[in-house]
Amino acid sequence: MNDQSAPSTGAVTERHLKAYQEALRGHDWAFEYSDDSRVWNRGRASLEALREAQRLIDPDGMIWNQYAPEGYRFSLAEGAPS
Repeated sequence: MNDQSAPSTGAVTERHLKAYQEALRGHDWAFEYSDDSRVWNRGRASLEALREAQRLIDPDGMIWNQYAPEGYRFSLAEGAPS
């Protein structure tokens, strides 16, 4: 996600929601297993941007959980990735 995709504050638009879903769909969820530090760094930055967008766009994590694999899903009771 880029800075233009996530709202800083205020209303979340359909454009924000679609950009968030597309970023979740395209994220390399296996980046942590890469031996290439460039892939790992890019994946880590992408995950951090996704988490920031999640806090603004998807506070309950329901959309996140539709795309994230098991180890990255939110526990609704805890409100954080499991």
